[in-house]
Amino acid sequence: MIEVDALQWIAGQGGIHTTEINGETFALEALRRVIDRTEVEPETLTFHTLDGLLEYAATQFCYEIPDGTGDAAFHVVGPKSVDLYAPMQKRIGNVRWKYAHCEVIEDAFAFGQWFCQEDFIVQLMSKFVHDDNLKSLVGMVACITSVQEEKKDDDGISPMIEIRKGLRLREEKKLENPITLAPWRTFREIEQPAGEFVIRIEEDRSRSVQLSLYEADGAQWKLEAIGRIGDYLTKGMDGPSWPAGFTIRVFA
Repeated sequence: MIEVDALQWIAGQGGIHTTEINGETFALEALRRVIDRTEVEPETLTFHTLDGLLEYAATQFCYEIPDGTGDAAFHVVGPKSVDLYAPMQKRIGNVRWKYAHCEVIEDAFAFGQWFCQEDFIVQLMSKFVHDDNLKSLVGMVACITSVQEEKKDDDGISPMIEIRKGLRLREEKKLENPITLAPWRTFREIEQPAGEFVIRIEEDRSRSVQLSLYEADGAQWKLEAIGRIGDYLTKGMDGPSWPAGFTIRVFA
């Protein structure tokens, strides 16, 4: 029969032997740090508005984050997303935990896609900021019509027939191309960056009017949006409801 002490020794071989060094707990086998359950990365929360992200940071995040090196950080990833990080944790490998992610709920205009006249107007009215340029473009598009004219000339010898097909405006309007517009394509709390767009018009086989819109600003709007998001977050931390002495760095 195996002695009790021997059984206890065998059972002990399956455990993790640890030692204390400078206040830290290490496993003897590979001398790797034992993770404290309180130091596990938290689940990242998702928001869809900058105001919601700021409210969370001011009312909960400021009390939840562990002590670390440096400040917490807002990282403006792009014109459609922002991440919120805790200070760097040197004790667990210089990691930064992401506590929150904020992203735009997108219903963007399909640039480069052809629309019939009615759908094109609906898309413009629902997915662009209403300004004078948009009103002018919508008015112009509404006046486009497909025509076919036939002119006959018979001198009794050689009858001539001239047929004209194409697109016309019902009234004289000047089409600005490119045109400056401001689509809804970043967070609603900030002013939408305007850009230049080129409009194209053609007829399909059934002689229906087809329209398409193309971006022509080299994605400059993305840099403007990132800067405006950073400014909005910075100003949001100046309000009376923001915790005194609590700082979050903004990287945009």
